[in-house]
Amino acid sequence: MKLIYRVIPILLVVTLANPLFAQTRKQIQPLEDKSLTVTEYEKLGMPSIEKKWQLNDYKKAVDVLTQLKTTPEKLPRFQSRTSGPVFAKFLDIRAIEEFIAQSSHETMDQMVISMEVVQCLKGFGMIYARAAWPKHSLTVEQIELEEPVMILMVKGQAFAKKYFEALDQSDADYPAKKQSYASMQRGFGIIVTGMIIMLTDRAFVTPESRIRQAEIMHKYVPDVLNLLPDDQRVDYRNRLDKLAGAEQDTHVKKLLDQIVEKVKP
Repeated sequence: MKLIYRVIPILLVVTLANPLFAQTRKQIQPLEDKSLTVTEYEKLGMPSIEKKWQLNDYKKAVDVLTQLKTTPEKLPRFQSRTSGPVFAKFLDIRAIEEFIAQSSHETMDQMVISMEVVQCLKGFGMIYARAAWPKHSLTVEQIELEEPVMILMVKGQAFAKKYFEALDQSDADYPAKKQSYASMQRGFGIIVTGMIIMLTDRAFVTPESRIRQAEIMHKYVPDVLNLLPDDQRVDYRNRLDKLAGAEQDTHVKKLLDQIVEKVKP
């Protein structure tokens, strides 16, 4: 199987921007935490958090969260006394990186697996985004899930750049593969668009969560954008510059200004 043709459908799922934020103006309150215990999640099919997860385990976790979308107060929560260890497993980037590194020595394989894990993490995020809306929000969890996604995006871009730069341009499949690479880059940009949308919605996102979102963007977005084609990179740089100019929170504005400085003009 030519793995390159598995990447694009994955990214089409991963990069769907969440449309909910632009639809709300009234201040939304966080959902009450009635999450389950680790044992109760495992009874629903959640893989043991004590073991090293493989790709199938992340997919099983998505299935378990999907079961709970009609009772969102039972979803695992960030730093919760009852469910915190389960949510922490979703954020364990070191374990994810070890899994990817051990899965294959082929750059293309690692790129595809990275994107498949991103798909699972974005699946978690979409469940949290939609489960409580429109009465409540779970944006703390959504934003925390963005960090491992961004880490894997940066790694995925590095894998992709290495793979595509090594391609034989005389290969008959080269034009199709080059187009796939361009589509992948656009997909990465769309994820950044989703982060910008979330940052601009003050009804859904608390001031504390906006700062956390800006901190994650500050740490990873320049690396993502600097690997995009010139026209896309400049467009995102201008959008971030405009966002910084309209920002009222001094800490968020400072972080956005620094992102703009780090993105190549």
